[in-house]
Amino acid sequence: MNVLTRYIALEVLKAYFIAILILLTFYNLFTFADEMGDIGKGEYGLGQIVYYLALTTPAAFYALTPSAALLASLVALGSMANNHELVAMRSASLSIFAIIKAGMCAGLVVVLVSIVVSEFVVPEASVSAKTMRAEAQNKALMTKSENGFWLRDGKNYINVRKFKGEGHLGDLVVYELDEQRHLKVFSFIHEATFIKENEWLTRGISAVQVSSEKVFSRQIEEKRWPFSITQRFLDIVLVKPETLSSVNLFHYIQFLKKNEQKTDALELAFWNRVTSPVVIMVMILIAVPFVVKVNRVTSIGFRILVGTVLGIGFHLFNKVVGYTGLVYGLDPLLMGVLPSLTILALASMVISSLR
Repeated sequence: MNVLTRYIALEVLKAYFIAILILLTFYNLFTFADEMGDIGKGEYGLGQIVYYLALTTPAAFYALTPSAALLASLVALGSMANNHELVAMRSASLSIFAIIKAGMCAGLVVVLVSIVVSEFVVPEASVSAKTMRAEAQNKALMTKSENGFWLRDGKNYINVRKFKGEGHLGDLVVYELDEQRHLKVFSFIHEATFIKENEWLTRGISAVQVSSEKVFSRQIEEKRWPFSITQRFLDIVLVKPETLSSVNLFHYIQFLKKNEQKTDALELAFWNRVTSPVVIMVMILIAVPFVVKVNRVTSIGFRILVGTVLGIGFHLFNKVVGYTGLVYGLDPLLMGVLPSLTILALASMVISSLR
């Protein structure tokens, strides 16, 4: 790596760390304001909010990295263009592709940091954040076993075998205890749907009442059950892509496929995770045409605006393509890589036209 390449790469890296710091600050400010509305729920207070923000920051860092890389490239290269440094470098026979190479070197460092954070920090931190917040806001406790998830709701113990989607549970067994902690009633529930806080609609109930004298069973078609477990609390027991490393997410997808369960959403998340390094590199790549072809005296503010619009546009495009694929049952691999390949092709076409 020659002196000019190293200089450009270091400038891009310095701009990246400033950009990610600013983006994380705004993200945590908005999250803090949102979490303030939950103060007073259970034992959830200011200290828990600060701890929650610390635990969710790694996930935000990973999610914001592509946008930060784009902003860093535009600002760093744009500043050099405004200061006529790029003109001097090109006069010294530094080609457009050498500038791109320098940006890619910086991108490799960003990619390595992003992979380490996403694979080794985000999963544990995300689970800890959800668990801490849910346990602080709810009296219910949760443990996981080979037979599903066990939840405690007051004197009731609930075994959940199946998750059918957000707000929908299947194959529940509820054990109701009396004041002496003796089994009073146990019920098998085919399906439970979240209605509102402290209320679930249950269907297909087989209840068995136990006493010292007799055992009485009955069938109930439908019943509103006053579970104090909220949908937010159940989020911690649902397997989310961000709570798994890429390897564990792949194995979990294979497990679900063997059990003939739908995996499209998880597969899309997996391929988005796999293509994330490509996205970061593409974000740096598409900054070059805007710096080289746009007027050199363009302000930094305008370049930041361009980067923001491009970053939001790509994020929305990625989401639309992904959700379209899920709705119409398209191949998750194709939907996962299509946005990145599209932007890469467009950037390559523009760069190839540069002189």
